Amino acid sequence: MERIKEAIAKASITSPAVPQRRDSDARQTETQKRSAAPQQDAVLRGVETILLDRASLKKHRIIAFDSRDPVCASFDMLRTRVAQVMNKHNWRTIAVTSPNPQAGKTTVAINLALSLARLHESMTVLVDFDLRNPNIGKFLNINRDNNIADLINHKINLSDSLIKIGIDNIYVLLNKNPILYSSELIGSRSALQFIENLKSSFPNAFIVFDLPPMLVTDDTLSLLPYIDCVLLVAAVHETRISDLHESEQKLENANYLGVVLNKALEVSRDYKYN
Repeated sequence: MERIKEAIAKASITSPAVPQRRDSDARQTETQKRSAAPQQDAVLRGVETILLDRASLKKHRIIAFDSRDPVCASFDMLRTRVAQVMNKHNWRTIAVTSPNPQAGKTTVAINLALSLARLHESMTVLVDFDLRNPNIGKFLNINRDNNIADLINHKINLSDSLIKIGIDNIYVLLNKNPILYSSELIGSRSALQFIENLKSSFPNAFIVFDLPPMLVTDDTLSLLPYIDCVLLVAAVHETRISDLHESEQKLENANYLGVVLNKALEVSRDYKYN
C-alpha cells in the first residue's frame, strides 16, 4: 500500500510546459469563439432534456450534482485544479482514463463533468468514448438508442445526439451499443472531424471524454493526440504500481495532468466549516 501511495503522491494536477501564446494568438482565439456562438445556439436548439433520478445517481456514486454532499468537495477540488490548468492554456478537451478496468474512471469522468458544469457561466459536454464498453448511459439511467458510430459516420447530426440531463449546464453524448471495430473507427479521418466539429460547436465548453483503459486497447493512445489533456484514474488496493508506471510512460507525449486516487476511504459526513 505504501508503494501505491508513493506513486500517487504525484497526483496533484500539474501545469505541463507548453509554448506561450502570443497576444495575436489570443485575439484570434477570442474571435473564433465569438464567431462560433451562433453555431452553438443552432446545435442546442431543440435538444432533448431529461430529468435524472438523483437517488439512482447516488447508487452509482454520482454525487457531484449536489454541492451539499460532503463527498462532493473532493470533486470540486479536482474540478478547480483542472479548470485552472485548462483555462491557463486555453484547453477545452480532457480525457479521463485508467490503466485497467474497474478503477472507476467513468464515475470520475461523470462527477468531474457535473462539477465543471456548476462553475459560473460554464458549460460541459460529456462524451462516452469508451466505445467497446460504454457505461455513461447506464450510470445516468438513460435508455436511448444513441450510437456515436452513427454520429462519426455522418448518419445523424450532433443536435440529434445531444441530451441535456437537466442538472446545471451539462450535455451528454451517449453510446448504447459496444463497437467491436473501435480502433479502426477512432483512427479514421471521420473521428478526427467529429472531435473538431465538437470543439468548434462548443468553443466555450469543457468537453470531457470517458476513454477506455489504456492497457486493454490502443483506442486511447490513438485518440489522445487530438485531446488537449488527460487524467489517469488509479484505484486503491486494485491498481498495480507496474501498470500505473506503464500507463504514465505511454502518456509521456500527452499533456498529462496527473493521477486521481479513486476508491479511497469515504470523506467524513460530519465535516463542517466553523
